[in-house]
Amino acid sequence: MATHTNPGVTSTAFAPGIVTTAAPRWMAEADRKWSEARQRFLEAVAEDQRAAVALDLEAFGTRGVGLRTWLAAIAWRGGVLPDGLPRDLVQVYLDDPEARPLHECEACGLLIPIRPARRRGSIVVPSSLHFSNCPACGGRTGWYVFRAKASFTAGGDSQEGRRA
Repeated sequence: MATHTNPGVTSTAFAPGIVTTAAPRWMAEADRKWSEARQRFLEAVAEDQRAAVALDLEAFGTRGVGLRTWLAAIAWRGGVLPDGLPRDLVQVYLDDPEARPLHECEACGLLIPIRPARRRGSIVVPSSLHFSNCPACGGRTGWYVFRAKASFTAGGDSQEGRRA
């Protein structure tokens, strides 16, 4: 039985039923945000996809990494979550374990999955787009296009913003 101790946290790995000391406040807050975001996320998923998404969110290994990354963006980085997620958007994550939420919609900010480029030996497999337009609103998709547009319109990248 392995025991790991940090200031304020003592846990016993692989020992079910062992009572541990309370987690630090920041851990409890992170857990609360994750749980709330997970609940809202699952409510936004089509009912017939919900069980598969929940399973992938709890999976270990590569299965569900894209969904967990998407959920982390919602929980901790202010990612956009509409009331209902397009079925085909969610289905990409269920069908493609390498899909990651690395693009976003320029218009609504919804995170959009792509399959990132990767190396296989000396061969580079290029990235692949699943959606050139947002399946929720039809806006253009790309790297940081929503945040860049928001920054520009807020004066973060405008000439006036540079003079200040």
